Amino acid sequence: MKVEVRLFANLRELAKTKAVVEDVKSGTSVGDVAQKICGRFGAKFRGQVLDRYGQPNENVKILLNGHNIVFLQGTATKLKDGDVIAIFPPVGGGSPRMF
Repeated sequence: MKVEVRLFANLRELAKTKAVVEDVKSGTSVGDVAQKICGRFGAKFRGQVLDRYGQPNENVKILLNGHNIVFLQGTATKLKDGDVIAIFPPVGGGSPRMF
């Protein structure tokens, strides 16, 4: 089975790519793939994506085929061939609002 993982913003810079295709076995979860790519791209990348318990950092959004995994089974959501995972890091910057 193959799944595509799309990276956005500074995650692209850290990984030096905007997407990777992972070969996975049946029964693999979103969390398994997240752990695998964090291992591939190193500690700084992992620190941006996962907390010390292996869960997505508070402001990281992970989508599976366009659906936030929070509304599925979280990191335990099982994958199937051809799935697309998108990982969005926290977004910051911009100008403060004036009231």
